[in-house]
Amino acid sequence: MAPWTLAVVILAVGVLHRTVDCGVHHDRCVDLDGFVGRCVKLSKCEPMADIWRTRVRTIRQSERLADSLCGGYRRNPLVCCIDDRESSLGGNVISFAKPPWSTSTTKVPKLSTTRRTWGNWSSTTTARTKPTTKSTRATKSTSRTTTSKIVEDDGETAAQQITLTEFPWSALIQYRKLAGIYGFHCGGTLINNRYVVTAAHCVKAVPRNWEISLVRLGEFDIKNSGADCDADQCSSPPLDIEVEQIVVHEEYVTRLLSQYHDIALIRLVTDVRPTNFIRPIQLTSPDIEGLLFTTLTTAVSAGWGRTKTGSASTLKMKVLLNLETLSYCAESYKSSGIKLRDGQLCASEWRGTGVCSCDSGGPLMVQTGGQFYLIGIVSLGPAKCGLKNAPGVYTSVVRYTEWIHEDDPCVDPNGEAGHCIYLRECDPLVKILQKGNYSPQERNFIVQSRCGMTADRKNLVCCKGTVDEGLPEPPKCGVDFSNRIHGGQQTEMDEFPWTALIQYRKPNGLTGFHCGGSLINSRYVITAAHCIQAIPRNWNAIGVRLGEWDLSSDRDCDSDTCTDEPVDVGIERIVVHEDYVPESKTQYNDIALIRLARDVHMSMYIAPICLPLKDTQRLRDHVGSKGFAAGWGNTENGTASSVKLKVQLEVKNFRDCAGIYARAGIILRDTQLCAGGVKGKDTCSGDSGGPFSKLEQAHNYLVGLVSFGPSKCGTAGVPGIYTNVAKYVDWIAKNVKP
Repeated sequence: MAPWTLAVVILAVGVLHRTVDCGVHHDRCVDLDGFVGRCVKLSKCEPMADIWRTRVRTIRQSERLADSLCGGYRRNPLVCCIDDRESSLGGNVISFAKPPWSTSTTKVPKLSTTRRTWGNWSSTTTARTKPTTKSTRATKSTSRTTTSKIVEDDGETAAQQITLTEFPWSALIQYRKLAGIYGFHCGGTLINNRYVVTAAHCVKAVPRNWEISLVRLGEFDIKNSGADCDADQCSSPPLDIEVEQIVVHEEYVTRLLSQYHDIALIRLVTDVRPTNFIRPIQLTSPDIEGLLFTTLTTAVSAGWGRTKTGSASTLKMKVLLNLETLSYCAESYKSSGIKLRDGQLCASEWRGTGVCSCDSGGPLMVQTGGQFYLIGIVSLGPAKCGLKNAPGVYTSVVRYTEWIHEDDPCVDPNGEAGHCIYLRECDPLVKILQKGNYSPQERNFIVQSRCGMTADRKNLVCCKGTVDEGLPEPPKCGVDFSNRIHGGQQTEMDEFPWTALIQYRKPNGLTGFHCGGSLINSRYVITAAHCIQAIPRNWNAIGVRLGEWDLSSDRDCDSDTCTDEPVDVGIERIVVHEDYVPESKTQYNDIALIRLARDVHMSMYIAPICLPLKDTQRLRDHVGSKGFAAGWGNTENGTASSVKLKVQLEVKNFRDCAGIYARAGIILRDTQLCAGGVKGKDTCSGDSGGPFSKLEQAHNYLVGLVSFGPSKCGTAGVPGIYTNVAKYVDWIAKNVKP
């Protein structure tokens, strides 16, 4: 921070980003050498604590410390700590295989990474100098003729070979490796004309010098470079499509053996045209989930994965599996120190076939009413296929439906491109419903617009033109859903739903929240410029959290209700006011815009605040009126609050305030405003860059951004300084882009 008397107030929450919840504490993890340990507090792991306490660290020590991070627990970083006692674990311990790409020559522990992988062929499948990037591959002069049959393995039924048109959503993920070598090492599932869903570990838990190069669709026989044929027909040549973007679930932690949130989305560089051999699968819904373990007790997995001998098939295969309850499955893994939880599914071998599920990242499906539904993604399991009492573990798709649809393009019944969002957020459809007497055609249009359902049975619809990058006006902004009487500083869970926390990446792999902001539309957060440019040089703003209330818990509850989990969104771009000077103690033009990596869905806990867009609002004199600052900032005893706080402040006469600061050599301008100055009440209860808002005609308007104030928070007679938002409305409108 700059060394002036009236210093910029930067929020010192200092908490580690909550990538995992309390259940991760003491979970099993694996380090870079493949040894198994436990995810514990840094202070409880002597080797890592010794490095942390070292005043001058080598690069290798810093890298080791950063690579050991496996999550956070109550503001404490967790590290993967290796304990020699782990090697002496007794009892019924399930053994898990290391990934085929592992190069470690150290001893193999009883428990290692549990991710499903392919056979040895996959690492050298494609040894060419450049990948296949054209949309189709040349057809061989002679096509391989195939028929559906059972593949035998040592006299036992292992897996069923399938027909050319079965499971047309199966995908292969190709990796670019060293020396121009390419190989297929994971599977995926096509879920619409642009996206493939796979496991997060297929993206994050691969060697550092590997990268995903493309996705193959429409494949059947990997050895055959052209079209495949059976007795009735020949397929089209498969498509190799490059990757435009990869989105990994923000709470996935590579080091944890439990593999929570093991899901990722791959956006292809172009749309895929459906054929008999390439077609997306239908995602599961709560209705389908309700049939599992009752009407639906078996599932199927498909791909080119491992058989019980450990070898892989060059032909696409399918495997029948029994669905197992999570409680039964969790008990099987408990002896190995792996904790399973809601969000994971289990399935075991069917009738003793001794077959592993198929590709890592590939599909687990059920069929009902002639339709296949994707219910799971292959995640982890025992190294030895078909172990009794050791089912395979899958990511439960229904728990992530809303996450999948957050950035999911779709096509409405008219063939127009849209986004898959909540029905209540789609203005055209809401207007139809509000009429009451809509026509049969309109009713059918609404029904056909449905593109999914969340785990809590809320409908999602494909809505055309829903991405509104403009600045919202009432009634679409400034709505505070709380109707309670406020007697103290602690807010209600649904108060100030526009408040945001800005996350920073710091040295040694640590992250923390150190500034606030305000959501102003579905894609932009406004904050103070000093939160971007007046921070330590080795800090970087990397994300924004919305919908937060209590930083110490994942999901917040009171006596009446529970909130949704907070939403963490990456940053696409940051625009700082061009005239801001970080070193200046006057902090003129202390304003910045953060464009989020994707649109956010609005709810009771996430909503934009209104800006003073009208001329009458911009010219209004707020002196003597009261507003609220809200956030998680410093309290009067100097510590940060884990719960969102609020403080009511009065706007002070600008001339009087300017006189106070002039004595400290700080000349204020009319682009700034003053509020507070009452002993014990100041924006220490808010966040630097956070909102100062006023309620006008049932809607909240953003009046100021927390900029700076007295170094001793809540000093009597010294108001805090805020950036006057009304003076920057034109600048904001100019820089908010579609």
